[in-house]
Amino acid sequence: MHQAFHKLSSKYGPLIHLRLGSVHCVVVSTPELTKELFTDHDLTFSHRKHTAAIDYLTYNSSFAFAPCGPYWKFIKKLSTVELLGSRTLGQFLPIRTRELHYLIEFLHEKSKVDESVNVTEELLKMTNNIISQMMFSIRCSGTQGQAEDVRTLVREVTQLFGEFNLSDTIWIFKNI
Repeated sequence: MHQAFHKLSSKYGPLIHLRLGSVHCVVVSTPELTKELFTDHDLTFSHRKHTAAIDYLTYNSSFAFAPCGPYWKFIKKLSTVELLGSRTLGQFLPIRTRELHYLIEFLHEKSKVDESVNVTEELLKMTNNIISQMMFSIRCSGTQGQAEDVRTLVREVTQLFGEFNLSDTIWIFKNI
């Protein structure tokens, strides 16, 4: 693929606009132009992939997928100060401490019986538990009830965000 782009840039220049279906793509083939686009004019060219599933599941009001602009800057500042500020994170210190204690206790129990542990998986579970308790007040690593419901919901939403949707590529299907 990169060799085909190189041939195109040799023929048409270092900046090429391509349309792949309904998706607009720009091929930049020199380091100088890349620096100019991604450093000097990054806000002009930055955007996140926007799909029909995102609009549908977030009622067209997602912060994570909003285009860079005044709304996005305001929400980013608000979330940084209010949700991720030291005061708010300090309020969740007992949750983080408790989850770390559970992890250490789990590792200690496994070491007593000489059982191997996938530390990466356990750290991921701990992180998920901390986040789910901060957001939903439940531990996500449980196997019954609300924890399973939350895991199922997250799995389904993630799957919907990643699936191909014909209306994202062919404009005539957008309102169907």
